[in-house]
Amino acid sequence: MRLSSLEYLSPRNVKGILNVLSEHGREAAILAGGTDLLVKMKHRLIRPRLVVDLGMVDKLRYVKWDKKGLRIGAGTKLYEIIQSDSIKAKFPSLSQAASSVASPQIRNMGTVGGNICLDTRCWFYNQSHWWRKAIEPCFKVGGNVCHVARGGDRCWALFMADTPPAFLALDANVKIASKSGERTIPLSQFYTGKGKSPNVLKQDELVTELIVSKNGYKSSYVRFSFREAIDFPVIGVSASLLLEDGAIRDCRIVFTGVGSSPVRASATEEILKGKGVEEAVIEKAAKEASSEIRPISHMEIPALYKRKLGGAMVKKAIKKALEEVDG
Repeated sequence: MRLSSLEYLSPRNVKGILNVLSEHGREAAILAGGTDLLVKMKHRLIRPRLVVDLGMVDKLRYVKWDKKGLRIGAGTKLYEIIQSDSIKAKFPSLSQAASSVASPQIRNMGTVGGNICLDTRCWFYNQSHWWRKAIEPCFKVGGNVCHVARGGDRCWALFMADTPPAFLALDANVKIASKSGERTIPLSQFYTGKGKSPNVLKQDELVTELIVSKNGYKSSYVRFSFREAIDFPVIGVSASLLLEDGAIRDCRIVFTGVGSSPVRASATEEILKGKGVEEAVIEKAAKEASSEIRPISHMEIPALYKRKLGGAMVKKAIKKALEEVDG
């Protein structure tokens, strides 16, 4: 599969990128690592007239600490998060999530901003152009049908990125820039829950930074996939726990792979809050998680299987976070 003809631009600073996005809007596509974009272009899922490469903008690539906590530039490669000893020590879930993405080659190219902005996926959408021509156009490509949920009135494509649940479980903020200025919002407000358009990013906007300031929390990320490398997660779970006098004072449990956006398990969190870390409490939380999530049968995986797997993964994520305490 070959790329369509297009124009390639490589601005040297953020201002240059924002000027291009402001001028060309929907005609432009942002190239960070390219691990998702180039595949979508070859499949003719998107056909931008020009590609804006972020690779020459070093100011988007950093891991640093200040009074607000951890700041990660959107252009930072996933392998750089994995290699950061400070992230591994204070926010191990971020390192674990980045380590879970695809393969070493993709982690060497893919960026944290790209993973945060990853599009939703669907067995009927993520196919070649000639394959899709054989079926009725779905919501995601401008049609009026969802092939996953027959009779549904919206797109049910799945959000399956690894790092967003880890950032969300740590209450991260995301900084977004455009030619008219910057805004910083909680990452939880970044996702729409809609399969067709999974985030609030506008055509002239660029994610520039992730900010994590939830100090003192023990965290983990676990996932299940059929292959250890390349595969997207069937289910991923991130847990963050704040312990005080042997009890869980506060916590966050966030899923990926069970809906059109990351899903926070609030009812499961309530079972854990204020309780000790006994096995019975963890078992009860895992059982609640199985009933709280509402996946549909998707990507050849039955919904019931996912619900049972979700409980098991919550149990594993909590215990993995607690291992850090024991250590």
